Amino acid sequence: MNQMQITTKSPYSSRVVTYGEFIKKEIMLYAFEDIRSKLPSVVDGLKVSQRKVVHYMLDMSKDGLTSARHKISQLAGAISQHSNYRHACRREL
Repeated sequence: MNQMQITTKSPYSSRVVTYGEFIKKEIMLYAFEDIRSKLPSVVDGLKVSQRKVVHYMLDMSKDGLTSARHKISQLAGAISQHSNYRHACRREL
């Protein structure tokens, strides 16, 4: 059986794509990203989203901004902007 190389970029090289090819490739990409975002890492036990929060908070502490209190919504917006967040549904082909 052929092994498909899993990447996070679109696998299409032309504009004409069959339904079967689209479903097969898109389901593989979706499944890989879904598993990657929902399972914790063996190294540190954090999921990707948790690691982004920890990274941003550590960067804030380096800049001396730890004394400021933030609302969760402000923190979420700052983290998504800082980490170049992209929603899975908005991935470009």
